Order: sequence, then C-alpha cells, then structure tokens
Amino acid sequence: MQCKNHPQKEAAGFCVYCGRPFCRECLAEISQKYYCHDHINQALYNVRQDTYADQDTSAVSDQPHYAAYPPTTVINNYAYDSYPYRSRLVAAMLCLFLGVLGIHRFYVGKTGTGLIWFFTFGFFGIGWIIDLLCIVLGFFRDKAGMPLT
Repeated sequence: MQCKNHPQKEAAGFCVYCGRPFCRECLAEISQKYYCHDHINQALYNVRQDTYADQDTSAVSDQPHYAAYPPTTVINNYAYDSYPYRSRLVAAMLCLFLGVLGIHRFYVGKTGTGLIWFFTFGFFGIGWIIDLLCIVLGFFRDKAGMPLT
C-alpha cells in the first residue's frame, strides 16, 4: 500500500483519525499512535479520545484505524432560551375539541402521527383519549422531545 501524499513510497502506518495510509515522513507518533500532519492537533489537544491504545499501528495492515468517536452532529440547533416551546393549555384545548382529527399533533410538530389521527378519527378514539390524558398529566412531548409549557 502506498502513502497518500507520496505515491512512490510505501506506507508505514495509518492515521488513527482519518484511517489513510502514510509513510514515515507524513506520520507523527504520539502515545504509540500515528497521526497525519492534518490531524496532529486532535492528538495534541485531546479533542478525540481513541480506544486503540492496545493495538499496534506500526505495521501496515489492510484494516484502517478509525477514530473512536465520530464528529458530533447537532440535530436541534436551538439555544435553550430561544426554543419555541408549545403551550400545554393550547394543546389540551385542541385535543379536547379537535383531537379526533389530530390537530393537537400538528400543533406540536408531529405531522406523521397527526395524519394517522386525521384519517383514523383519533386512532379509533383510543389514541385521542390517551393523548388527552398525557397532555393533562404533563407526559406529552413535542416533536423534539421537549415538554409542553
């Protein structure tokens, strides 16, 4: 296997972070792990924690060594203060009067189950009653899993 940066040289190891093969010039060894020059900061500042301390990365192998933790994905990008909380009172009123149509589920952002409630008349009445009890008791959540206020 050849080095990613120097195709004329044989690879000496893999970068723990990106898993690509590199020659001795392109690798830096820190705590018995190899990092390419692009990812040396992750090792120096401990941004990523690796679980490969017991593995020997000095020999070339067919299996690349990947970082133990992938980059973090932000799903809910609202700040805690600016999240658009939904009112429990409004949801309870919508559920009480229009619950068989699933309007309360559309209100909290659950459009998929709102459509099911709409076409099955509140999931045959049983789902409507369960939702009403959950809203009144404070167990009902919006689409992002946040409680109703």
